[in-house]
Amino acid sequence: MQSWTLIDNKKFNLETIDKETDLKSQATVKISRASISASDIAEYLGKYGELPLVPTRSALGLISESKSHYLQKGQRVFLTPYSKNDENLNSIRGVTSSGYLSDFANVPLENILIIPESIKDEDATFIEDVALAIKTFKKLEIKKTNYVLLAGCSLETIILAQLCMYFQAIPIMVDKDDTMLSKSEEYGIYYTINPSSENPIIKINEITSGKKIDKLIINTDAFEDLDPDVLNIMAENSSIALVGYNKSLPEMNVNISQLVEKKISIYGINDGQNELEPAINYLATGIIKVDSLVDHTYMFNEVPEVFYDLSSKRLRFKTLIKC
Repeated sequence: MQSWTLIDNKKFNLETIDKETDLKSQATVKISRASISASDIAEYLGKYGELPLVPTRSALGLISESKSHYLQKGQRVFLTPYSKNDENLNSIRGVTSSGYLSDFANVPLENILIIPESIKDEDATFIEDVALAIKTFKKLEIKKTNYVLLAGCSLETIILAQLCMYFQAIPIMVDKDDTMLSKSEEYGIYYTINPSSENPIIKINEITSGKKIDKLIINTDAFEDLDPDVLNIMAENSSIALVGYNKSLPEMNVNISQLVEKKISIYGINDGQNELEPAINYLATGIIKVDSLVDHTYMFNEVPEVFYDLSSKRLRFKTLIKC
């Protein structure tokens, strides 16, 4: 069993680990694809967490050995970062305990989800991302005809925009990169704004016919800065969600008096706990589409170079390691 272990800031070691599997509570899984997230890059840069640590919080794999009555050898499964029984998220794989950047892994049964045949391999790697979007959608209580401003175009906000459209809310995507905005338009997101070329406040007023924004979702892994004037177009009793896997974030200027005056609620969301099964259903039924949201798939032996390269970029889309 080989694992890429982060032993110090920006330093990996390929380790061979021989560890027996407790087949009463675990299964041995052959990892096929591991997902790199913003929390992995933060760990790599030494921004939080304790080392040594095996990164990557979720993965796709095949059952290699199990005594569970519902898991069969060769069965395709999704490996989650948290267990059903851990409501307080005391242990998150790839963050507070070792993740899935390995050729094989011994995985607790409660961290294993069976994937329907209707979901393609690459699409299945998005299960936690869809769960994060569902949790955000529910927390903000987004309703039909709500105007939802999405700050920072990434796989998470594109998924969130699809949820909005499915439930007949109105998403507005804001990003300074025209290429990213074009990508969001491929997914049917009609309203897009580039603050570098147009005044976002004026444009939003045009789109909404002067109505206020009901919900603001900021992707903390993709958005660079928040325009303080955005609070001027937020409705009373509206809400804001800061969404992303990276808990190590730069400071953001916010007018607190406006938050209080308008009774605006703010939520931080960095997991998809309790929404993994609905996420699988949304992918299986095609309600959420993730085609073309994988940026690149690298080989297992390329891990140190891949992390080094990603450490200087914002993670917009999915990066996978083929194990």
